[in-house]
Amino acid sequence: MNYKRCKICGEFGWENSHKCPPIWEVNFPSYDEDHWFNYHAIDANSAATLAAEEYDIEYHPLLNGEIIEAIVRKRGETKTVKFTCSGETVAKYRAVELT
Repeated sequence: MNYKRCKICGEFGWENSHKCPPIWEVNFPSYDEDHWFNYHAIDANSAATLAAEEYDIEYHPLLNGEIIEAIVRKRGETKTVKFTCSGETVAKYRAVELT
């Protein structure tokens, strides 16, 4: 039995027992009202977060203070949940002993 990344959802799991999370559809109305992006995620919030990360990948508008609305629905369902998505940078500090 191998522990590896799933080629479908990208998550790590045991080859013989892994089950992909459900597919969620995410829409950013201010970006394109008619386009829905698909994400494997455990819940709507996780799907919105994954979509926000992808939205922010090139020019980092969310890390620069933009807030965008996301509408999320489970594939095959009509009930939607709305989220506001933003980003933040986290400073990390360290000390290295001089010898």
